[in-house]
Amino acid sequence: MSGVPSKEILGVNLSNCLRQLEEGESFTSVLDMLSDRAIQSFPDATTGSLSNCRGRWFEILLIYSLNLAIQDMDARCFVKLGTASEHTLFQIFNNVGNKINIPPNYTLNLSMPDMLFIRNVPKVLNEWKKKILSFESNSVNSESVIDDILGSYKHLMKDPIPFEDCIAFCSIKTSLRPDRKYQAMYEAECIRAIEKRISGSNEAKYVMVGPVDAKKTKSILETNYSIVSLADQNSGPALTIDKVSVVNNLKELSEFIHFCEGLTVAV
Repeated sequence: MSGVPSKEILGVNLSNCLRQLEEGESFTSVLDMLSDRAIQSFPDATTGSLSNCRGRWFEILLIYSLNLAIQDMDARCFVKLGTASEHTLFQIFNNVGNKINIPPNYTLNLSMPDMLFIRNVPKVLNEWKKKILSFESNSVNSESVIDDILGSYKHLMKDPIPFEDCIAFCSIKTSLRPDRKYQAMYEAECIRAIEKRISGSNEAKYVMVGPVDAKKTKSILETNYSIVSLADQNSGPALTIDKVSVVNNLKELSEFIHFCEGLTVAV
C-alpha cells in the first residue's frame, strides 16, 4: 500500500495535535509526529503520499487554529476553498459572474486560493465556525470535524458573498519549491484579473502562508509585480503576492492575522 489515509491519521491524533500546538510546539513538529505515526501504520508509504498528507494536515490544523484565534469575532472567519472540479469562484462570490461574460459552450477554469479570510460572515458560516471549535466539548467525531473544515466552501456556495468581503486570499504551502511558488503566483494573478474586471482596482490582498522559511524565495515573491497590474495604464503596478507569511507556531499565527487585518479598511 503506497497511499496514506490522511484523514484517518489526523482524526485519531487531532486532539493531541491541537494540544501540542497550544503548549508551544511548532506546526513542523506536529507534522513530523503525524508522519511518524503514518509510517508506523503504513511502512510502505511513498514520499509523495506523505508529502501530500503533510500539506493536507497543515491546511486543516491551520484553518482550525486561525478560527480558534478569532472565535470571538463573529464577523470574521477563515474558509477552506475546494478544487476547480468542486466549485468555481463564480459560485462563492455573488458579484463576479454578472461582470464576466463567458460565451455559450465555453468555461473559465481558474486555479483558486486555498483559503479565504472574510468579513461580514453569513450566519451559516458563523454556525459552522462554532461547530468545529466545540468538537471536543461536544464529543463530535474528529473525522467529522475534518470533513467540515475541508467542505467549508459549500456554505459559501449556498450563501455567496461579495468579492469585496474577502479580507485576504491565501495560498497555503508546506513547501516553497518552484512548482509551488509558480502555482501561488498563478492563483494570485487570477484573483487580480477578476478584481480588475469587476472593480477596476488593485486592492485585493494575496498572502502565501506556510511553516517554511526560505528567504530567497520570499524575496523573489515579495518583489514580483503582477502582470495584470503592469498592463493597466490607469494605475500603478501591484505586487503579485503581498506577503509570504511564515506560520510555524501560534505566535506567528497571531502575527499573520494581525497582518491581514492591517490590510483592511475598518468596517
